[in-house]
Amino acid sequence: MKKSGFLGLIFLALAGISCSLFDEQGESGSNSNVTPTPESTATPVKEEAGTSTITDTNYLSFASGAALLKFPVPASMQFSSHNILDGGEAFWISREGEGTDQEFVISLPGETIFKKFSFINGNDYYGEGSNAKDILIEVSNISADSGFQKILETSLPSDIDPDKLFVVEAELPARYLKLTVKNSVGNPQRVSLGEIKGYGTQKTSDSLSGLTGTYRAVDQDETTLKWTALTPEEMKAQGLYSDIYLRQKGTSLTGCEEQGDFDYFTGGIDGNVAQLLWHYVPEDPVRHVVTSFGENGKYMFVVHLNEEGNASIFKAFQKVGETPGRCPNIKGFDQSEAGDSKLKESLEKTGRAIVYGINFDFNSDKLRDESKTVLQEIIKILKENPEWKMVIEGHTDNVGGENFNQGLSERRAASVVEFLTSAGIDASRLSSDGYGYSKPVASNDTELGRARNRRVELLKQ
Repeated sequence: MKKSGFLGLIFLALAGISCSLFDEQGESGSNSNVTPTPESTATPVKEEAGTSTITDTNYLSFASGAALLKFPVPASMQFSSHNILDGGEAFWISREGEGTDQEFVISLPGETIFKKFSFINGNDYYGEGSNAKDILIEVSNISADSGFQKILETSLPSDIDPDKLFVVEAELPARYLKLTVKNSVGNPQRVSLGEIKGYGTQKTSDSLSGLTGTYRAVDQDETTLKWTALTPEEMKAQGLYSDIYLRQKGTSLTGCEEQGDFDYFTGGIDGNVAQLLWHYVPEDPVRHVVTSFGENGKYMFVVHLNEEGNASIFKAFQKVGETPGRCPNIKGFDQSEAGDSKLKESLEKTGRAIVYGINFDFNSDKLRDESKTVLQEIIKILKENPEWKMVIEGHTDNVGGENFNQGLSERRAASVVEFLTSAGIDASRLSSDGYGYSKPVASNDTELGRARNRRVELLKQ
């Protein structure tokens, strides 16, 4: 099976070392040179039927918080290296003459133990036989530059089944994964890969804090391989986007992009991944954005989604200051820990609001303590508008089956109602409904789309 289609116009690369974040140069520029590291000496793990604790979560996706830290220069921007993590239909193709030993280094949001991998073919766009053949996967729990140990080395068939699982040779804890695509099935000049997916277990932790600040577009020095924030003059010269100003209060995030009419965003964070509603000023169409924060908030990776839930625009930023600038379209942004989340405004205008930042334990209806900031905002709105009644709706993605997700969405919505009533909101003003995955706001065929579908909605009555 091959990936088909393109991302469309990709303005910025997500992250990188061997080429510019904004300048995946295509048929020019230098390639990555990473020193090989020792192979693992751990005892190989054998798969035993009925004992697997592997979840359906692909931990090598933007939606799970994975991010490319190093990658080879692609043939062109439409065949960008980060396509191997996007969960969509696009694919990566190497530059001509670089059909061997192409390396990718991926950071993970938490310590991960991979048990199985699957792959999707690339494309023969530049000639037959370009699909990846021999691959090597190594992991490190130390850094993106050292400590790598082999967990899988295998050959992929020319027309791989995307559902075929490759069991690892050793289970090792990882914060970084290195993928080396050694060659193609028959084209010495090019190699291509559609997707890599990794399954296993991952330690979860509270959502990141301390994100408030100013984030600036980043580039790499091709000699030192260090990321550096561009100056405003460099950004202007390259026609790039301006700074992002961000404020965080608990799991609630608000901010804006310092350009033109100050497009602004609101949303919430879960772990190191934020779901944002991005408002374009002055027309105010709203687009969905998935953002992950790398290296404990040092880097901000922004992925704009199209209506189908596929990645369409990628941006990358580095935190350059603890104090954000002004966001004139967000009331109170310049004076407080977090500006107006626009929840009340949305309820007044449309009678409905999507809420991100109400987080639950995995596959559970137990509210996480970090969600209280967002819940307190809902309580404040209800107390300021005593005539309002509200329905709390729970929505899920389609992973896990219809009955499971229907029940989970109902229980989660009920948990929110229980929290609100315990805070003094009259129960007669509240009700809950669960819809499972029957009312998606994006396609459930992609991981980024599924991330968008996992949400709580408020309905004013």
